[in-house]
Amino acid sequence: MTFTAKCDNTGIARFGANRAMTQSIPRTGKSPLVLSLRADLTGSSKQLTGILTESLLETVSAQSFITAHRHAYSSANPVPASYVKSYTARIKARDTQGEGFTSKDYPQGDGYFTFKVANTGVVTMVGSLADGTPVSMSGNLSQFNNWPIY
Repeated sequence: MTFTAKCDNTGIARFGANRAMTQSIPRTGKSPLVLSLRADLTGSSKQLTGILTESLLETVSAQSFITAHRHAYSSANPVPASYVKSYTARIKARDTQGEGFTSKDYPQGDGYFTFKVANTGVVTMVGSLADGTPVSMSGNLSQFNNWPIY
């Protein structure tokens, strides 16, 4: 999903023509996620912060807190050569998901991702979740060599 936001004079991201303070992110067969963002306009932290919320039957069931820093790399300011390569990551399955859940309630097995870091700081990722759902995304490394992912 692609969306555009413009920040108001306090740094709160406003989405769409009606300038809503949240963006609904639809998901097939699941309730939508709700995103809110805020940019540091003072420049002291150079961060974008926010919350991604999942609700079940109008009750918040999970929240992810977002902190993203400005990207620092470009063709004029390349990533250190030692970072420019491919990586592989495994998402190891938990033995249980917690009280009240059975193995029928969540996917079994592991997931994986492969990442590539370009000299411009762009990171691309492709992979598969434990249930076989394909995942892909890309973004920029921050000034601290972090790459935000949900």
